Amino acid sequence: MASALVIAFRVTLTAARRLVVVSMLIEVVAAVALALQLVMLSVLLERLLSPSQPFDDLSIALWPMLGVVLALLVGRVAVAVVRELRWPISEIVAASIERGVVATVSAAPLLALDDAEFHNRIERARADAADQVWSMVSGSVALARGLLATFAVGFVLLRTAPELVIIGLAGLVPTAATLSIVARRRYHLYTELTENDRERDYLVDLLTGRPGGKETRLYRLAWSLLPRYERLVDQRISRVRADARRRIVLLAIGDVMALVILTAALLFALDLVAQQRITAADGGVAVAALFQLVGTLAAAGSGAVSLREAAFHVAEHQRFVSGTEEIRPRETPSTFDTIEFDKVWFQYPGAASPVIQDLSFELTRGQILVVRGPNGAGKSTLISLVCGLIEPTQGTIRLDGAAADGELLRSVSSALFQDFLRLEFEVGTGVGVEDRSPRAALVEQAIDSSGSRAIVGALDGGVHRRLGRSFRDGHELSSGQWQRLAVARALYNTAAPLVVLDEPTSMQDAHSTRHLLETIRGIARDRTVVLVTHQPLNDLAPDVTITFSEHDPTPAVNVRP
Repeated sequence: MASALVIAFRVTLTAARRLVVVSMLIEVVAAVALALQLVMLSVLLERLLSPSQPFDDLSIALWPMLGVVLALLVGRVAVAVVRELRWPISEIVAASIERGVVATVSAAPLLALDDAEFHNRIERARADAADQVWSMVSGSVALARGLLATFAVGFVLLRTAPELVIIGLAGLVPTAATLSIVARRRYHLYTELTENDRERDYLVDLLTGRPGGKETRLYRLAWSLLPRYERLVDQRISRVRADARRRIVLLAIGDVMALVILTAALLFALDLVAQQRITAADGGVAVAALFQLVGTLAAAGSGAVSLREAAFHVAEHQRFVSGTEEIRPRETPSTFDTIEFDKVWFQYPGAASPVIQDLSFELTRGQILVVRGPNGAGKSTLISLVCGLIEPTQGTIRLDGAAADGELLRSVSSALFQDFLRLEFEVGTGVGVEDRSPRAALVEQAIDSSGSRAIVGALDGGVHRRLGRSFRDGHELSSGQWQRLAVARALYNTAAPLVVLDEPTSMQDAHSTRHLLETIRGIARDRTVVLVTHQPLNDLAPDVTITFSEHDPTPAVNVRP
């Protein structure tokens, strides 16, 4: 508990230190104002009930009454200010947590994205940023306010009857215990329901998003898939209701025990008055303070349970992002003369057999490698190995004779993948997205090399026009046009000595295909090109051809004489 709370406060303070400190100081002001209310109320009652000072002059009660009103006003204003500060604090903290999630996921190995549990962890980590931060911030504030108010009320009770402080604080024990159990139960339920939440989100995105809009309407997927969504909702609601019933019983037990202790405190206060150990005025203040203590303890308890529950999530988030390096740009590509695969094997985790087995070949700068084979035979896996996105299960990949790890291979590669991104940014940003400020000359050159000049020239605004329909004023492209701009992105980094193109002509017409083949021949004059294709491309004359077969994981390697 303590470590989780420390993490929650550390995350909040690190992200929004100044606002949090200001908020806490204002909470202190609110607590002092509460104490002053009770003190001035005590003075007011003493003057009103004093037998030695009959109430025949309004001025006797005027100044204490004004003190109560002024303290009440200060307290109300302080609470309002703190309430308004919560929003910017939570936004800042949420952005900080979300950044950590993005950094961790983007740095994770590619194969981690094939793991369902990894996606569950991403979902929980992202929910921490989106949903739990507000609970963490408001819980911190509510706990601080409740504790400060408790101290203020306790100060007044100490002046009146110190024994009541001990009895009143004892009422916190059953409430705190039950709230702690409830927070843990809610967190475990949330963890259990993560996969259910992810599948429901997937169905909603599928049925409402633009990418699946055509098939959704053609096949009336809402009719066939909504029952699946509703089953998931019913399962979730059933689990939530069952857990809510258990939590209600626990909270009721805690509240009953707390009220028993409060009743004992009230009876004790009345007994003190009856025995004339305290005055009737002090007794009235003590009773008011005890009722105020119930409210402050409830506020502190509510804040504690929110903070504890959020702290569980934040602790998991911290475990998820721990060890993540600072986000940095790609390394500046270094040149190489040869890339060599030496008896490389690759087998996916959990698979019964390897996808690639005993693959050896060598390419020198200026050569073209063409990869062919049926779907699912291993072509895209080879591409991932070449680009350093996955590591060989066995064997070695070398650059200029030295073993190359994934980071080095990624730094020398530029690629178009089959599942390329359709970046709904401005054209120039999408082409030069690997730079925070894309270089205009390289963008223009890549657009020309990929055969995208006519596409960009037809856009109102050219390279500054936003693409896609997800955002206002975006322009939609055809699939082939999107692919050509993805090719431009692969050609943007002219310093990358290794260019990998996976099915770059799969969506192109004959004219665009011819243009791209001419570009590939031009690139290969001083760079190495790896091309995956199903098309003959007889005019290309590759230096090395690798052919995969459906049932043999050892591809055939043919080197042109």
